[in-house]
Amino acid sequence: MTAVTTLGLAAVSGWFASERWIFSKYRGQKWLMDILLERIERTWDRPGFSHARKAWQKTSLSLRGCARLLGQWRSWIMCNDWESSLSDDGKDLEAGGLPWVAGAGEKAETSDTGRTRRKQALLSAMKTIHLQSTIIAPFITPGKKRVETTGADPGDIDSGKLVAEPVRAERSRLSLMKRKLGVLELTGDFEAHQALVRDAQFSEDGKFLITSSWDGTSIIWQTHPEHNLLSMYRVLVHPKSYVGQTVWSPDSTMLLTKHVRSVKLWTQHGVCHKTIDRQTNIRRVAWLPDGKAFLSVEENTVFRLDLLGKELDSYDFGMTTLHDAAVTTDGSRVWAVGVLSESPSKLHPSKSPVEKRLIVYNMQTKCIEYQIPILDDVRHVSISRKARLGRNGLLALISYEIQPPQLWKLYRVSDERNASASITRVRLLHTYLPRQTGVEFAGPGYFGGKDDELVLCASKGRDIHVWDRESGIYLRHIPAAGRSSDLMCMTWNPASENPFMFATGSHDGAVQLWSLSPTREVQEPSVMADG
Repeated sequence: MTAVTTLGLAAVSGWFASERWIFSKYRGQKWLMDILLERIERTWDRPGFSHARKAWQKTSLSLRGCARLLGQWRSWIMCNDWESSLSDDGKDLEAGGLPWVAGAGEKAETSDTGRTRRKQALLSAMKTIHLQSTIIAPFITPGKKRVETTGADPGDIDSGKLVAEPVRAERSRLSLMKRKLGVLELTGDFEAHQALVRDAQFSEDGKFLITSSWDGTSIIWQTHPEHNLLSMYRVLVHPKSYVGQTVWSPDSTMLLTKHVRSVKLWTQHGVCHKTIDRQTNIRRVAWLPDGKAFLSVEENTVFRLDLLGKELDSYDFGMTTLHDAAVTTDGSRVWAVGVLSESPSKLHPSKSPVEKRLIVYNMQTKCIEYQIPILDDVRHVSISRKARLGRNGLLALISYEIQPPQLWKLYRVSDERNASASITRVRLLHTYLPRQTGVEFAGPGYFGGKDDELVLCASKGRDIHVWDRESGIYLRHIPAAGRSSDLMCMTWNPASENPFMFATGSHDGAVQLWSLSPTREVQEPSVMADG
């Protein structure tokens, strides 16, 4: 008993030690079970094991066929013997008529007479069953006979290949992605602004790019994906305050610029349509999916405003001071990040740091549906509009102060209190780690590529790191090119015509364009002022 216990403890300890070693070697991207499955697949793919597996499949099929034939032959022999014995007894009964009785005064039958009567009753029952089946059979619709099928020769089916086929497809996809990322080049370096570029964003149709700076201007660039060309289209002047955020509408026809205590609504041609003043500082703004309203994140409250600035609704997050918020694609929930500034009893932490939280808020029920405490300083959240995990799954990218970005899954489950309703839950999928150690990230992470298949994030060393969104595999490290200034923002062109184009904004006011082929041409813009 002691030996068995010791062996079990040794096995568990070895498993945990192996898990720790795999975690350290692959930086949390793979587990021990993943490595074991890969090794098993590789082993089964080897020629020797493949031939042995095919031979065993053929042998087992032949043995099953022989066993089936033997069983059918045995059943046939037994049935014939039984029918012959019954038929012989039946002839004896028909020849002798009624069984002979020794005398009227005898009360007991002989053993032979008892056996004869039992056989006669059995024959009568069999005839009745045969007659009933003959009568019922014409009225029964013939069904499909269930037979054992193999679909193909088992020797031609390689289970190892069936298992490894998705693995090969995934490797092919990643290899193609690496080759495409490998040919990305710096194709444009523009002296666009006089101060740091605070924000940049491509329009949803990929035709325009806007960059906003602390020099009091925003530039609308027109893109030419077929030539990998950027040309200045409009310059928006903000003489009273700088722009902290720019957001294109879902249909790419309108534009929001966020200021300290105001939001301005612009057309894509640079005409200021409306200035909406607010009473408190605005943290972030976000369009609703229908493009008819937007959200304004102010302290611990999110306001729903229409395009004229009218408050349609408000959503209170209690004691949590919000940093950023994003709307789900169906417009029913808000995924927000922030810090818990005080307790419900108005107590403030004196020595311990404030608690950071990820919050899912239901705008229909006006209540916090789910929240998770986070150790790191969480700053930004973005929800993918293209990548889906089934009908009820969404992906959110969470960014921190200096830590690597993380991918979270938002999914719905049935509400235990109301069977007809659903609630949202979240789960961590990936933490995107760089190959180098000691990397400190600067700014938020971004989705990129076709169907948001990539994740990008810049480091304080001005390098750009790229991962595969689905697997979390590190794809490419893009070193700083041409400038010594820090990167402040980044945006990927979502247009399907050219899915590999992105732009960056620097601390010195420069805008850089990365694409597949070099071109350096800039047109002089026309200047537009606030309306």
